[in-house]
Amino acid sequence: MKLLFVVLTVLSILGYAESACLCYPDQPVSSMVASVTINSPTTSGGFGTPACVPNPPCSTKVAFTGNLNNSMPAGAQISIVQCSGLSSANTVTLVERPQTFTSCPSSMPYKFQINYSSNFTFTYNLTSPITFTVVLQPILQVPQTTAAPTIPTTPAYSGPFASNPAIATMDLTIGLDTNSANQQYFNASREVINKIVSYFTYSPNFVRLSFMTFDPYAASGTGRYPLWSHNNTTIAAELNNMPSYPGNNSIYFSALDTFFFSKLPAFPLRSNIQRVFIIFTGTDAVFEETLKVKVPGEIDANNIKFIYVNMNTAVSTSSGPTSYYKNLGLLTGSGSNKAQWFDYQQNGNNAEDILVNLYFNGNNLCNAPSNTQQPIVDGTTAPYSIPLAPATLYCNYMNNVQTYANANNAPGSVLQVYFVKYNLSNEKDIIRIGIDGTEVSVLTGLYGSAYYCLPGSKITVTFQSKNGPVYTGYTSRVTYFDSAAACQSPSPTSPPSMKVAPGAKFIDVSNKL
Repeated sequence: MKLLFVVLTVLSILGYAESACLCYPDQPVSSMVASVTINSPTTSGGFGTPACVPNPPCSTKVAFTGNLNNSMPAGAQISIVQCSGLSSANTVTLVERPQTFTSCPSSMPYKFQINYSSNFTFTYNLTSPITFTVVLQPILQVPQTTAAPTIPTTPAYSGPFASNPAIATMDLTIGLDTNSANQQYFNASREVINKIVSYFTYSPNFVRLSFMTFDPYAASGTGRYPLWSHNNTTIAAELNNMPSYPGNNSIYFSALDTFFFSKLPAFPLRSNIQRVFIIFTGTDAVFEETLKVKVPGEIDANNIKFIYVNMNTAVSTSSGPTSYYKNLGLLTGSGSNKAQWFDYQQNGNNAEDILVNLYFNGNNLCNAPSNTQQPIVDGTTAPYSIPLAPATLYCNYMNNVQTYANANNAPGSVLQVYFVKYNLSNEKDIIRIGIDGTEVSVLTGLYGSAYYCLPGSKITVTFQSKNGPVYTGYTSRVTYFDSAAACQSPSPTSPPSMKVAPGAKFIDVSNKL
């Protein structure tokens, strides 16, 4: 009998272990955090283990504590970023809304706000495993009123950036110079890095993250983590156990060639996704003659936007790398892949400023500023493209305005705006055509070619991109014509600069004028 009891006890324990299913742990966190991400039940209660069915049902509670920005208690902007498997028998209830989700949103991320509570309880009543990932960001509560709170269905993001970083899509690599001369900047670098990576959601559908170090021996590279295997937690752990290497200048060209570019065939970049590499250093690189052409070429070939964060406050790089960074200044692509520089500021909001001024400002990141006004006269042609060659992918978060003036402005004259090609994320990224302040046409989609014959003294071409896939952009040409007829049907003897391809579509906007 004793033996039978022991066997039954062991089988009971094993059965419990096999059937263990836990909700994500409750998250009591300060209102000052950037965001909290929770998941549906898994065998461990965390990310990275199989989904399962809890019995009995379980809940996860996120509680924002304290006041937001020393003002009022925090509510939350809630983004459902991943969802599958919901049904009438497989539900998630958000107690405070209240709302029971019996199906997944038709499009994601699905966003809404609760600005009347600091507690957010998700209860899972399941008969089969699901995927349900939610990002909560603190927002200010509104004062309670006698009326029931209005529940918005598609609230706008109200944070410090042009778009919600929790739904950003990017292949991001963080680099850190670990030579001994950079030890004086380590704590500040670590703080900024941890803050930057805290904003994003790490999954194959959003941000993928790598971390790489540079040293005088090109010894460490990406360490024990392969490319695209990090998240904000693993990077924080790496930074808490970071060695320093003797020497004042680190090897960059060989390290990038060996540990990054040569690894991309096995761990490829995602197609049509923005690629950003942010490096923190206060010292210059070692000059490497044999790789000074190859590595910049690899940057261009892979459309990677490098951002150098200069941690040495005694040096200014506001106009680009100076002689202090003469070797690191060579480590750049060209055109829209030209590297950007950012100067660390003591007591500044460096993480936010890097993201606001570079990542969330595609004009800056892609080296494509708006122009003031370009006069077009008889016999001249103005070509333009986004991105700037040799780059072949434009940037997210662009708002690029090119303005052209009909300098002759003779009666009946027009400017021909010819889009040799345009390839844009359909209905999300667009080109707006304007005449003297009035919008007359919009272009979007892939594999397009079109031209216009536009009267008026001022023509604007505005390119706008949002978060999401990026494509090859557009190539345009603006030419002066004496008349609309000549513009629409250029003479066979016209120079190449005045001809359009046979497949280009003429778009008539005369009814918009």
